[in-house]
Amino acid sequence: AVIGRSVPYSTLTQYCRDQGLGDPQEDKNPAGEYIFGPGAEMQHDTSPIQVIVGGIQRLYQAASLKFCFSRVRYLRFYRQFRRFQCKDFLVRALEFLDCVCSRCMIDNSSVIIAHGTGPRAVPAPEMEDFAKWFVFKFEAHEVGDANRSAKVERDFDFIQRNFPKGRTFTDDADLNRQAEEWCRRKNGRYNNKLRLCPQKLLEEEQAHAHRVPEWHRPVYLLHTRRVDASGLVNLDGNEYSAPNAVLGREITVRETMESVTLLDEHQELCVHPRLPEGARGRSRLEGHGHVFRRRTSPGKVQPEELWL
Repeated sequence: AVIGRSVPYSTLTQYCRDQGLGDPQEDKNPAGEYIFGPGAEMQHDTSPIQVIVGGIQRLYQAASLKFCFSRVRYLRFYRQFRRFQCKDFLVRALEFLDCVCSRCMIDNSSVIIAHGTGPRAVPAPEMEDFAKWFVFKFEAHEVGDANRSAKVERDFDFIQRNFPKGRTFTDDADLNRQAEEWCRRKNGRYNNKLRLCPQKLLEEEQAHAHRVPEWHRPVYLLHTRRVDASGLVNLDGNEYSAPNAVLGREITVRETMESVTLLDEHQELCVHPRLPEGARGRSRLEGHGHVFRRRTSPGKVQPEELWL
């Protein structure tokens, strides 16, 4: 340094680091890399992302599944992410990619894990049973070791910087339809790091991975609801109409991601299209309830009406 000449603080601190001055530093080691064979591992995680849908900005949970060998991905958005949505996502993802890896690496979220962390984590019984049906196992990485699932973790930054930009979405269905199309296009594009197309590598991976079962258990939830005086049942902040014959009675509601079915014991009463959680919407089918209409003109008044 030249005596009498001012030196920027960042330059001074960099000089001190280069000379080893100050606090002792730990030995630097080059970053490692996890190598996976075909069909060995897939990684799943979620991340909150702000998306404008129907002109309104909402917070969605972006769920992603990535195969570690071929690097193909599947992406879907949910307004909330519970075990019900998690099973729905995994079914759609595995059917989209048309094979199943032996191991699914996850974080220590309570959505899948019942208790414990890392290698000692125990999945919830319903999630473990779900994994057995598709012939794979859930494994959690150590707390704070996000590098173990870096392939899916790093993917969320890429998704947020690329997918929502320049796109408009009319509703949740349109959002997820465009997300699938985006995944299909990215999976079929040449990857400079792999020097190959991920979709081509997926064909090799499918030869070593498990096949998706031709039939799987449907993903649904059962609820018990009482039909109120207006002939409606409430579910996830929305209202669905029921036939007048079950007014005031308790009925069973079967919920899937596409529909809401009302049941009286084993008898199917009606089927509604499912409304998004928290939309505060109302679905009333024809013939359900009684709609009161105000007269547009006075008309002829009957004597009984005058007396009342």
